[in-house]
Amino acid sequence: MVKFQVFTKSKAPESLTTDDVKTFLTHLAVNRKVAAATQNLAFNALLFFFRHVLGKEFGVVDGVVRAKKRPFIPVVLARDEIEEILRHLEAPYDLIVKLLYGCGFLNVWSLGYTA
Repeated sequence: MVKFQVFTKSKAPESLTTDDVKTFLTHLAVNRKVAAATQNLAFNALLFFFRHVLGKEFGVVDGVVRAKKRPFIPVVLARDEIEEILRHLEAPYDLIVKLLYGCGFLNVWSLGYTA
């Protein structure tokens, strides 16, 4: 909300319009190059602000440049790369890693999940 206030040059809340929101959301996508989730978060925060704080209806928000959703590219090792890693492990660690990998736990662990 602070960035929106700065962007609108501390315009009086009563005089804020849907056009201000459109230009701000476009600014986020084009100039700031934010992620799609960040732009959506800003949109929902402004929607809440307009409806519940200002008591205004938001109206239709058309013509906003949407931030591009970046594709998630998982890190996957080829079979020969996995075999090379396993070849360098010594007992008992090789058995532990083979069991974890075989059960799929290394895939979950590599995504950053912890128990």
